[in-house]
Amino acid sequence: MAGRLRINISGIRGEVPEALNVEVAARLASAYATYLEEGKIVIGRDTRPTGLMLQMAICASVQASGLEVIDYGIVPTPFLQFQLFSQPQAGGIVVSAGHNPLPWNAMLLLNERGRYLEPNEGAEVFNIYEANQFQLVPWNKLGHRFQEKFDFNHYLEKLSGEVDRERIRKARFRVAIDPANGAASPFIEPFCDFFGCEAIPLNNDPRKTFPHPPEPGPEVSAQVEAVVKATRADLGVLFNSDASRVSFVDDQGQGLSEELTFPLAILSRGGKTEEAVTTVVTSRWADWAAQQAGIKLLRTKVGQSAVVQMLEATGA
Repeated sequence: MAGRLRINISGIRGEVPEALNVEVAARLASAYATYLEEGKIVIGRDTRPTGLMLQMAICASVQASGLEVIDYGIVPTPFLQFQLFSQPQAGGIVVSAGHNPLPWNAMLLLNERGRYLEPNEGAEVFNIYEANQFQLVPWNKLGHRFQEKFDFNHYLEKLSGEVDRERIRKARFRVAIDPANGAASPFIEPFCDFFGCEAIPLNNDPRKTFPHPPEPGPEVSAQVEAVVKATRADLGVLFNSDASRVSFVDDQGQGLSEELTFPLAILSRGGKTEEAVTTVVTSRWADWAAQQAGIKLLRTKVGQSAVVQMLEATGA
């Protein structure tokens, strides 16, 4: 299974280098650039040792197709999606295998608004990938690569509009946070400072490898649980490598399943949201939380694109 490349509409993933390597990354980047034809592609990655290697291959291939590259370096995937949502470009590419352990990595394709591709879009990209026929431009029309820094302050200001920041600041929460040395590491302490929380960071050095499998949940939360108990923290938080998944530890030091993350989010939206959307495989805790919060829960087939389609169709 080590040499098997897993392909779906949002991208590819596999072990490096047996399944995913520079050649494969370059081909998929060329296919996506060929599909887009023109414009700028934003790129970001997590902290995996193979990430920079793959990212450089992707940048070169996009430039060879005549498109521009905006390189955000190490950045959480939700931040890159927020960037595209705020300032749309032709598309985006994320280099991160999220919850998969080393030596896995992945390439995820985003559309102009930071969403994963629709099935028909993904199918067209992979048809180009399989045909191995890519758009190439002459030397004097190559795309440029621009290195940008994510505007974290803008993100925080937008986020504060969705919550009661002053109420959070007055509570002075103490929070133990484990980003697994992943992409969220540089952002933990400024995030807590903005919301007036005391951060107790664990495993937050992006130069180091993952201290445990980067899949948040009770199986890897023992260290956070111990710190919450020892420091009497109000909360513990664990992220995966690109901060696209999160799980919690309660104030008693009990690790909570990742399946409780969405129900907790629903409870927090009581009185603010009329409808919420999730997939058919989400736990029944989501139904309970929706009932408690007075929110109508809509279910759709598995896949982010299906969820987004229903969000747009219903206005949830």
